[in-house]
Amino acid sequence: MYKTLFSRTAILLLSLAFAACSAATPPQSQQSNPNASPPANQPKTTTSEAAQKVVALTPLTADIIHQLDQTKLVGIPGSKLVSSNPKFTGITAVTADRTPPNLEKIIALKPDLVVGAAGFHDQTMQKLQQLGIKTLLTQIDSWKSLEELTTTLAKSLNANPGSIEKIEQATSELKQALAKK
Repeated sequence: MYKTLFSRTAILLLSLAFAACSAATPPQSQQSNPNASPPANQPKTTTSEAAQKVVALTPLTADIIHQLDQTKLVGIPGSKLVSSNPKFTGITAVTADRTPPNLEKIIALKPDLVVGAAGFHDQTMQKLQQLGIKTLLTQIDSWKSLEELTTTLAKSLNANPGSIEKIEQATSELKQALAKK
């Protein structure tokens, strides 16, 4: 139990560190520009259909999606944090360490949703949107934004309630463990 809690804590802290180091995204205007990105943690979508194939471009979103519904995760980042984890064996890596995502690999997977980090994957996401692929840019800077992202992903995947409860329990355990330190 402690090993799992430690792993989750390490993934969360590393992801938060990466998010904190990424460039800040400018505020989104409310103009009706069809190429404008949606607010962070809100998918740019035209339908309310549940995603069946999802590509995650960050370790944090790959882990959350895997926890919610591992059958829907078809693409992951190529970071050592993810590629060394046995639960991601057999899932296509669409990036290599710190290189931009490979658009050809992503398109070949025919995803319904691609999830990336605001400020880091903006250009890739814009190109995918132009191709009609639903995208979600995330910006995790607090517990609340992490919870909002998890809820948004759960809704996008139409995840079963048991998976959502499992994530909420892990988040609660993590908060308690950090509060004790």
